[in-house]
Amino acid sequence: MPSGLTRQYSLCNGPGTTSVYLLAVKLEAVSRGGSAAMHALATGDMLEIGAPRDNFSLIEGSSHDVLIAGGIGITPLLSMARHLVATGRSFKLHCFARSMEHVAFRELLGNEPLDRSTSFHLSLDHLQSEKRLRDILSRPPAGAQCYICGPAAFISGAQIAAGISGWPAAAVHVEHFSASTPSAGDGAFDVFLTKTGSTVRVEAEESILQALGRAGVLVETSCEMGICGTCLATVLQGVPDHRDEFLTDGEKAANDRMCLCVSRSREPLLVLDL
Repeated sequence: MPSGLTRQYSLCNGPGTTSVYLLAVKLEAVSRGGSAAMHALATGDMLEIGAPRDNFSLIEGSSHDVLIAGGIGITPLLSMARHLVATGRSFKLHCFARSMEHVAFRELLGNEPLDRSTSFHLSLDHLQSEKRLRDILSRPPAGAQCYICGPAAFISGAQIAAGISGWPAAAVHVEHFSASTPSAGDGAFDVFLTKTGSTVRVEAEESILQALGRAGVLVETSCEMGICGTCLATVLQGVPDHRDEFLTDGEKAANDRMCLCVSRSREPLLVLDL
């Protein structure tokens, strides 16, 4: 952005639109500044845009897809829904919001062809939302896949409902707006870089990425929240303290890769292939 901020946003396009990128950005009172900067843009302002990354993919060959959006979490799911319509696959899109006025893309979702596969769940309190999620996710069809996006508490509630209803963990996919754990804290440690032979001290209140930058070691990054995986590095020795939302549980258990922007070390020394 003109201010120098780098932020990532979901593309909402359908598969037939290739000349523009369609984004939806909610103006948040409490944020890191990205939403305010986006809303301050005027027609004609120039942005530097990187190539799209797909970290939240539809699984091919599913028997049915359930898409669950909490508020602005509709943004990545809208693109999925448009793709599913275009390819004729079976799916259902569930949109949770405070009211119809708070539903992004409500006109698009309420008209052909998406209206036939879209349900709105409005003005529900916490307990009502939990019950509705359990109803939606009950009796999962064999071979079905579930995709969830929204605020952290909403995602957690939907994941719990899916687990209670018997959905296989591998069939439940989520995309977070932010990492759920802090990027710094819990003590200092050292990082040894094998390609340069140097050791960098990571202090308690800074991330590995910040410490490397302070030492003049540049690492490509983007979201800086543990979501996109741009700063993923190979771990050769040591045990990472994974705090990202990018790696799967199985990938975290392997301890051979880590996101440098938010994750830390469980041991005094980490050896990285940098």
